Formats: sequence, structure tokens, C-alpha cells
Amino acid sequence: MRRKLIFIFALFAVVEYLIYFRGNSHFFQGDTIYYFYLRHRTIGDFLMGFFRLDPAGWYRPLAARTIQSLFYPFFGLEPGGYQIVQYVLFMSAVFATYALASVLTRRRLAAIAATFFFGVHTVNAYTTYDVAFAPEIIYAFFYVGAVAAYLRYRESKERRFCLMSIAFFLASLFSKEAAVTLPVMLVTLDVILNRPRIRDAIAAARIHAVILVVYL
Repeated sequence: MRRKLIFIFALFAVVEYLIYFRGNSHFFQGDTIYYFYLRHRTIGDFLMGFFRLDPAGWYRPLAARTIQSLFYPFFGLEPGGYQIVQYVLFMSAVFATYALASVLTRRRLAAIAATFFFGVHTVNAYTTYDVAFAPEIIYAFFYVGAVAAYLRYRESKERRFCLMSIAFFLASLFSKEAAVTLPVMLVTLDVILNRPRIRDAIAAARIHAVILVVYL
């Protein structure tokens, strides 16, 4: 079965490349150029981004300018290199989706179908278009990872999965503001899948809730 999964994932990788990454006919859009200009010049500048909004008014210290800052010395303003980075990030999100779907459905075929639906959804024409949209993919990867790890924690009671979920949640919050919905999502899925009392489900996600309050 492992060989079949490797083959399926390899097929996914080819399909995603052909749909979203085969062409390189466009240059960067305006926001990307703006963030290239505002890229981090030092590690200290990057770390200070966690304590203030960026010049565009967003709080995305982990994702908004990181790729531009890391890879500009290598790729400059050539879009091709950044497309490779986007491709790697996007495939990571695809694999994370499979992991979550496996936890939710407990069936490989259902997880594969869900992953395929996610991978070919037309919304990804937007998220994969330009490096300026990397926060969309990075936040989604960490968000999905946080949910999958939390559900594994609620099933196995192993603390390491809880810690993984917390770490992914923090990374997701630092990538895009939409991650604020995660604690509610955790409680909802816990109630649907594991059928605890709502009060117990809320108590189990209390650390995520505290993190959210601090973040807000």
C-alpha cells in the first residue's frame, strides 16, 4: 500500500505542476514588487516583525515577506525560482490535506478523493499565481496540520500531538489572520467525531483558546 501511496502522490505532483506551474508567462504583480522593496535585510528586522504590523498593515510576520527576503539574493526578480518555492509549499499543503482527510474519514480512498478535490480546485489558480500569495498556502498548511494533530491528540491522548497542534496553530496565526477560526473548528470537529460533552470539548481546547485571546 505504501508504494501505491507514493505513486498516487507522485501523480498528484505531476497533475498540480501541469495545472498551475507549467507556464511562467507573467511577471510579478504590484503587491509582490512592494514586498520585495520591503523585504527583511537582517535577522533582527525579521524578528521585530513579530511585534508590529508590516508596512502594508498586516500581521503576517512568518509568511508575508519571508520568501522574498530569503530568496531574493539567489533569484533576484526572476519569477521562475519563486515558482519552484511556491510549488514546494503548495505540495506540502496538498499532503497535509491528505493527512487531515485520513484522520477525519479513516479511509484512504476517501482521503485521496478529498485531496484530489482540494488540489484541482480552481481557487488554487489564485493562491499559486504569485509569491505574494504565499501566506495563503503557508497558513493553510499550518492550519490543517494543527487540526490533524489535535484530532490525533483527542483520539490517542498523547501529549506530543497536543504540543504539535499548538505549535502549528501559532505558526498559522503568524502566517495569516484567518487562523483565528481554528479553536472553534477544533471544538466543532471534536464534538462531531468524538461526541464528548460540549463543555469537555471546550475544556480540551482551552490552551488554543488562551493563545487566541493573547493574539487578539
